[in-house]
Amino acid sequence: MVQDGGVMVQDGGVMVQDGGVMVQDGGVMVQDGGVMVQDGGVMVQDGGVMVQDGGVMVQDGGVMVQDGGVMVQDGGVMVQDGGVMVQDGGVMVQDGGVRMVQDGGVMVQDGGVMVQDGGVMVQDGGVMVQDGGVMVQDGGVMVQDGGAMVQDGGVM
Repeated sequence: MVQDGGVMVQDGGVMVQDGGVMVQDGGVMVQDGGVMVQDGGVMVQDGGVMVQDGGVMVQDGGVMVQDGGVMVQDGGVMVQDGGVMVQDGGVMVQDGGVRMVQDGGVMVQDGGVMVQDGGVMVQDGGVMVQDGGVMVQDGGVMVQDGGAMVQDGGVM
């Protein structure tokens, strides 16, 4: 059946209307430049790619893989089960214990190091440096603004 330049084959499964292609049982549909494959799992609409069962979705420059666990959005990377998240230049590793704070600070949770605005704090090791001063909790040394204070060692 041909009508106004279109082609339609009913039992063979091809329909062309205004430049689009639709194959029903074969699973390909093209409409306005987009491609959709139903059982094969590829859908392209306005430049994006979506694969349903294969688990890849691309939208506006971002990539999302569902079962593989990688998501890229606006230049950032997020891996769910692998534990890496990068957002605006910072790095966060959940199970590995490294976290880069957004403004350039570093925090290691289980290892006990926190750096914020140039200062260093070690929780279990007991050293804290803040604004040029040094404080050691169990060792008993505190230096603040150029002065020294040792409590149990007897200098104050």
